[in-house]
Amino acid sequence: MNQTSIIPNWCRLALLAVALAVVALLWARHHFGRAEYERRIAALQAAGEPVTTSDFAARYPDPPPERQFRRLLRSVLPAGSNPAVAPPNGDVWEVWGRVGALSNREPFAPELLEQARLELVASAATVELLLRTDLADFGLLHQWQTGGWTNSSWPDGDDISLRMKLCVALALQAAYEAEVGHPQRAATALVRGYQIARLPSHIGVLSAFGQLGCEHSMLPAVERTLNRAVLTDDDLRRLAEVLPRPSDLMREAMFAERARLLFCWNDSATWRVPKVKDPWWKRNGTTLGHPKLDQIRCLWRGYGGRLEFLDRWADRVAATRLPMREQLAAIATNQSKVFQIWASQTNFASRVQKCWDVDYSLLLCPEAKLTRMFDGNARQLAGLANAQAAVAIERWRLAHPGRLPDTLSELVPAYLTAVPLDPFDGQPVRYKKLPVGYVVYSVGLGWTDQGERSGSAIKLAVER
Repeated sequence: MNQTSIIPNWCRLALLAVALAVVALLWARHHFGRAEYERRIAALQAAGEPVTTSDFAARYPDPPPERQFRRLLRSVLPAGSNPAVAPPNGDVWEVWGRVGALSNREPFAPELLEQARLELVASAATVELLLRTDLADFGLLHQWQTGGWTNSSWPDGDDISLRMKLCVALALQAAYEAEVGHPQRAATALVRGYQIARLPSHIGVLSAFGQLGCEHSMLPAVERTLNRAVLTDDDLRRLAEVLPRPSDLMREAMFAERARLLFCWNDSATWRVPKVKDPWWKRNGTTLGHPKLDQIRCLWRGYGGRLEFLDRWADRVAATRLPMREQLAAIATNQSKVFQIWASQTNFASRVQKCWDVDYSLLLCPEAKLTRMFDGNARQLAGLANAQAAVAIERWRLAHPGRLPDTLSELVPAYLTAVPLDPFDGQPVRYKKLPVGYVVYSVGLGWTDQGERSGSAIKLAVER
């Protein structure tokens, strides 16, 4: 007796057709999605935006950073004692924090003056030690006794801590030399600090954080030096030359971070998103085989796909061209979209962390702190505009003893090509005479001029 099949033949054929259709749909999505992805990459390159490592080599034909860094180190700090007998390095951050807490007119206490001197001797000794070693290997960084350093290689690794440490030491040196009556040395320390902060190291968002951190240290040193010493016109001119940024930091950071992530995607062997359950020999690299790249590939899922990734980063690059208020709003909106994608994915944090044994918050730090970085950039731009105006005013005062300019327009064109603009509202920075000295300020996140005493104002005062 023939048994009748439970599933009719037409149902089997229908199921087979559905299965084939799903396979075809997935193949088409992969094929055409990749074709669209490659088309958009080609369009970015045609528009002159760097998206590969070779693009960056053509865009930044500067000497290797380690060569420039070695040249700067030779004149960065005054010669110290032999590194073997240098006094223990305490905490240059803590000493600089104590200096920053002083008012413009408040002198160093004797104990603080001696502590600063010892820190500078120790820093100079460490610079000598670095000069005697191969700067391509910062393995000696762990010998610094203050912590917060990374033992990694240049230029592939993290140079941020080294730059920030040196800039803090140079800021402290500028304040110290101004205090003890050596204005030329103070000016040289400021110039070297900005040169170190601006060395080309286009490795992405974290590098931009590092430059912002360096500038954050140097700006109070500029204000302190202008208050405690009278610089010559030549010293002021040298300082004025290094204050403006050579390029748009945020735009270059967005280009660099996008290229850094795309580097993991451009090889066909890395097209597949690694699975959490893959054995380590499949997860750890395919062709590239680098732990950090493996971490980045685990973040692919965080954008929802390749095309979505390009959309998010296109929005970020476009935001850098907007006025500051619209720029900050656009970046905040962009971040919220990414966070929504993360929230919609089940156990996203644990899945990413399982891809590699790293701290989740550290892994996503560059992605999760873009809003904070753009806010910090706006503040630093305002501070730099104030500093450029103040340096020009000091040059004018040297040419007109006992007087202050009535307006900043009097400084153009002899000392400024144009009055620096406030990045927050696009207007010239504000200038006001004080009973003793003057103040230059930006409106800050208040967006309107509420005076230099308002909590949102970003100001530089010279009270002498």
